[in-house]
Amino acid sequence: MTQQHSSMRTTPIALVAAAAVILAMVGLWGWSKLGGGPTPQPAPNPTVSPTASPSPSPTTDPKLPETLLWQVRTDELVAADNLLIGAPTNSSQTALIYVPGGLLVDAGAAGEMTLARTAVLSDTLASPHALSGLVGVRVTGAFVLDRLAFAGLVDAVGGVWIRTSYGRAHLNGPAAASYVLTTNSGETEKDGIARFSDVMHSVFMRLPPDIEQMRQLVTSLGVSARGTIPNADIVALMMSTRDAVRSGAYVESVLPTSSLRSGPQPIDAIQQTMSMSMMLRMLPTSVLRPGESEPPRILLQIAVTNALATLGARDAIVSGGYLCVGGNRVADQTFTQVHIPDLSSAAREVGIGVAQALGISETQIVVGGMTNPTVDAEVVLGSDWKAP
Repeated sequence: MTQQHSSMRTTPIALVAAAAVILAMVGLWGWSKLGGGPTPQPAPNPTVSPTASPSPSPTTDPKLPETLLWQVRTDELVAADNLLIGAPTNSSQTALIYVPGGLLVDAGAAGEMTLARTAVLSDTLASPHALSGLVGVRVTGAFVLDRLAFAGLVDAVGGVWIRTSYGRAHLNGPAAASYVLTTNSGETEKDGIARFSDVMHSVFMRLPPDIEQMRQLVTSLGVSARGTIPNADIVALMMSTRDAVRSGAYVESVLPTSSLRSGPQPIDAIQQTMSMSMMLRMLPTSVLRPGESEPPRILLQIAVTNALATLGARDAIVSGGYLCVGGNRVADQTFTQVHIPDLSSAAREVGIGVAQALGISETQIVVGGMTNPTVDAEVVLGSDWKAP
C-alpha cells in the first residue's frame, strides 16, 4: 500500500515489489553497503533514445563545475529528490550530499518554502540559489530531470540494480522513476533518500566510459531535462562522478536537518552547526566567505521564545535586501545585537544596513563573536526587539 504525495512523491511501486519477488525466486545479487566501495554489476549497454532532441554544439571548452544540484521532479514538477554533487576540485574525493525535499529555504521574492517547491518556480536558478544561501556554499547550477528524463537515463544505462528485502532486483527506467518518486505508507524522508541514493549509485556505476556516448545520452533526454549550465559541463561532471563512484573515491552523506512536520508534505529545518561542519569538510573550496554572497547572508540567532518576533525580524531583514538564514535557539539575551566579522568598510556597511532594517541603534553592532564564518553578519534577537 503506497501513499500518494501531492507535493513530493507519486505513483505506486507495485511493479517494483512484484519484480523483486520474481527475482528472489531465481537468485539475487548480494547486498552492498551504501556509500562503500563499488559493487560489481552487469556491464552497461548504453543506448540513445530514438526521439533524441538535438542540442547545440558547445562553443567553449567543457568546464568541470565546482558543484551541481541534481533534482528529480514529480509529475507536479516538485523536486522530490535532491542531490548536491561536489567535484573533486573541492577535495581529493567527489562529494555526494543528499538533501531532503522538505528543507525550508528562502527563495527570495517567492518567500520561504521547501526546496522541493522551488523547482516549480519559473526561475530556473531558484533551487540552486536558495540552497546556496542556506548551506553557505557556491552551487554552480542545477540539472533537473522530470519523470520521463529520469526513466530515459536509467534505460540508457541498461537499467539499475536496487536493494530490496529479498536481495537485489533489476529495474527498467519507468519502474526506477516510480521507485524514487514514491513513498510507501509509514516511510520517512530518509527512507526515500536511501532509495534515491541506491538508484543513483547504480546509475553512476553504469554510465558509459566514452565521452561521446555520454554526450549523446544527455542529449537524448530532450526537453524533459534542463540544465542551468552548458550540457558539456554537465557531461564533464557525470564522467568525473562515474569514475569516482566506480573507484570508491567519493564520500556521501545526508544534509543534517530537524523535522518540523512529517507526512506527505514534510517540512525540515537545517541544523546549521552540523551543516556548516559538513560543508567545510566535504566542500571546503566552495564554502562562501563574508562578502562573497549576493545578497549578503544574515544568520538570525534566536534568544527569545516569541515566534511572532522571530517572524517579524526575518521579514525586516529580507525587506532590507538581505538573505535571512535561520539559526539556532541560543541563551536568553535582553539586547538585540548585530555581529560583523571585522571593521572593513564592507562589513560595517552590512552591519549598519541590518541595524537599520531591524530599527535598532548602530551602537548595538558588535565586531566579532560570530559562530558561523560563512555569513556576512549574525543577528542575535533579544527580548528588547520590537518590529519597526
